[in-house]
Amino acid sequence: MIVSLIKPDAGEVYIEGNSISNNREQALEHVGAIVENPDLYLYLTGLQNLKHFAEMSPRPISQERVDESFDLLT
Repeated sequence: MIVSLIKPDAGEVYIEGNSISNNREQALEHVGAIVENPDLYLYLTGLQNLKHFAEMSPRPISQERVDESFDLLT
């Protein structure tokens, strides 16, 4: 429901105050999701993959945030 793969039967999903129904694009700016097949580059390390995808983000992601995310996973 959060990434709009299915519609809720009732209620509303809000992310950072933005309704998925009314402000989907603004709401999803605050969500990171990989649906089904997480295509990672096998020749890169986990940290290198995180850095690569952070660089492709439309919103700037700091090196500090990348390191913080990596630390949560290791």
